[in-house]
Amino acid sequence: MIINKINFRSLGQQRGAVLFTTLMFMIILTMLAVTSMSTNTLEEKMAANSQETNYSFQAAESALPVAWNDFWDSAENEFNNFTDVVINNFDGNQTSITYSASFQQSTDPQRCDASNPALCNEQGLTAENHYEVSSVSTTSTGLVTTIHAGGKILGPAND
Repeated sequence: MIINKINFRSLGQQRGAVLFTTLMFMIILTMLAVTSMSTNTLEEKMAANSQETNYSFQAAESALPVAWNDFWDSAENEFNNFTDVVINNFDGNQTSITYSASFQQSTDPQRCDASNPALCNEQGLTAENHYEVSSVSTTSTGLVTTIHAGGKILGPAND
């Protein structure tokens, strides 16, 4: 049986090179771990912001058909302007939608029957009336998205 004897005289001559190298290696690994966690946190915030922006845009865009329908429903009133119609808790979320519509201008009609322009005048289609509808979405975090859409209606001039 072989017994290893420890030479205690050589222990006093050790300078701790392995200890120093291990400590440096651990410090470098710790710095890499902290940097990685910071990067992941930043990426998570960026993804949440992107999702919130997308939701706000979709909410504002989905309010445009509602605004147009309200605008078309006012056809009996010769398409009167309306402003700042507010919908709170849109889609059950804490999102506020504000939409409005306004008359912009009347121009000569371009979609009339070219072979019989008098027919347009008989039907009262004397102008293309241009309108603008806008929708503003505000999320619970304060993100605001605005969308504008335009349209025209063939009919009597709206002056």
